Amino acid sequence: MGAPGDRAVRGVAAVTGGSGVRSRTVERIHALNLCHYCGICLAACPKDNIRRLAGPRQGFYFHVLDEQACGPCDLCLRICPGEDLDLARLNMSVFGAPPTDERLGVYRRCYLASAAYDDIRHAGASGGVVTALLAFCLEERLVDGALVVADGASSIREPNVYVARSVSELRHAASSRYYPVPIMEGLSQLVRGRGRYAVVGLPCHVHGLRKYEELRKTLSDRVTLRVGLFCGYSTDFASLDFLASRAGLGSFEEVERVNFRAGEWPGHIALRSRDGTEIAMSRGERDLVSMLHMPTRCATCPDQTGELADLSVGDAWLPELLNGADHLWKSVVITRTARGHNAFETAVLRGAIVARNVSADEVARSQENLLVFKKRGMQARIRVLGFFGYGVPNFGARWKLERSRPVDYLGAVAFVIVNGLIVRPAVRRLLERLPSRAIAPFAWVYRNLLQAYDLRRKLVRKAVALGRRLGGGQMPAPPPPPLQP
Repeated sequence: MGAPGDRAVRGVAAVTGGSGVRSRTVERIHALNLCHYCGICLAACPKDNIRRLAGPRQGFYFHVLDEQACGPCDLCLRICPGEDLDLARLNMSVFGAPPTDERLGVYRRCYLASAAYDDIRHAGASGGVVTALLAFCLEERLVDGALVVADGASSIREPNVYVARSVSELRHAASSRYYPVPIMEGLSQLVRGRGRYAVVGLPCHVHGLRKYEELRKTLSDRVTLRVGLFCGYSTDFASLDFLASRAGLGSFEEVERVNFRAGEWPGHIALRSRDGTEIAMSRGERDLVSMLHMPTRCATCPDQTGELADLSVGDAWLPELLNGADHLWKSVVITRTARGHNAFETAVLRGAIVARNVSADEVARSQENLLVFKKRGMQARIRVLGFFGYGVPNFGARWKLERSRPVDYLGAVAFVIVNGLIVRPAVRRLLERLPSRAIAPFAWVYRNLLQAYDLRRKLVRKAVALGRRLGGGQMPAPPPPPLQP
């Protein structure tokens, strides 16, 4: 991995003049295009010398006001998960052991779950498990608050990061947000305060949190529960304008609110314009937007299930659940540490969450496509992106890359091409105006290249399911009963 990384640094240095690449601050991360937009650098800066700026295309730009004032301090760069992320060492630091499962990381138990109460379940993106768990922890005084994020009052580009100390404040942050979220900025509130807190974040957020905790014991004492969210990849800010244009609006500033998971699970996009018009868009539109606007650093993240969290939660993408009438089991939960396992099991036993045990293989099957993208396709993307001069992260000498297949290399090249084309105004205008049925074939090909599906197995599964429906075949056996209080 060293050679592609060296080429990437030289390539970026040639473009930027080298000043940003040589920096010992997060300006280097920006120059290498390795920023996760998590905000942890801003929270950690001991001199209050970093500001968050919103870029029109990318996510946020964390700008160092005066690099001379930093002196020898390089704390922001040391805790940033963008460039240096020794995953093997962090696993040993957090769990005292290497990953239990190469696909899912260290785990204790796996479950299918949903919030027990209808109002929480329907308000959440996938069963309301995270909201239900945090609400339970607040009510039982297991934590004093939870670091969460909600849409900003004036603009989605200015998200509201805050510590929820009541269930009503917690519910305000429910549902998913498919755009850059600098939630780790809020860690400064935890360090300055007292008490015990839960933190919710994507895998990259938890990576930065774990790195910061190694250097600041005060933070590790404050954060007593880390809830990881499954993540295939995020999107940049340009995706919001692209989405608005696809909906027939001039720009995203005309949008008052967006719900990325409206309606019955798994949901669709629902926009509400500032004049009160409601616009419904298909999940396919959301998938297209997310694929076209994937940040480069997301393409080089090998963690899909939040492997360094205390417990992780994601959608249960199982065909029998997607196609069945029973939508109770919407979430997959993986408990990893004793603290995460005990918090979840207690919430189940007290009736806040309903859950049933599943195997790690079932969890992996529910995330099959994205795990192929995250694990098997990583070697190809690291090599191809490095070859073309993109910045690539260093995951440590002990991190083992799964061997990529030829189709993964095709997907990596396709990513580089699309990543370069989508910034061109003419290409963007064309894609904004084409009807969904015209884009669908391109989206299908690109998705299959990017995520490198095993098409033969997928087609066999679809044929079997179709045969059962046409032949009136028997339905699968009912699931085992939920865990009982």
